[in-house]
Amino acid sequence: MEKGRIIFLNGVTSAGKTSIVEALQDREDVFFYVVANDLFQEMVGERYLRDNYWKYLSEVIMMMYHTAKLFSDMGKHVLIVDDVLTTGSTTTACADVFHEIEGVRISVLTLAVAEG
Repeated sequence: MEKGRIIFLNGVTSAGKTSIVEALQDREDVFFYVVANDLFQEMVGERYLRDNYWKYLSEVIMMMYHTAKLFSDMGKHVLIVDDVLTTGSTTTACADVFHEIEGVRISVLTLAVAEG
């Protein structure tokens, strides 16, 4: 089975990620499932996020990447929507998950980078 395409969008609030997602989903020639940082973050209760935000956020981001890989393995196209590129650790984690896909090419469109 041919693998699905995975597109990774990364940027701050109001950078245009939602507009890009909507434009891609309006196309009739290709369909993308959307997996987004915000959607996965909602799986964790507010109390847990307040108590240990980075622990739970890193866990759900890894789940998001594994979900995207599963969809791709099933031949489905996936659009990953993430927030700001800060240290690059989530992008590296994404590459770590996808590196085992034969012939994989990873491209990241970053709409904003946080200054350290």
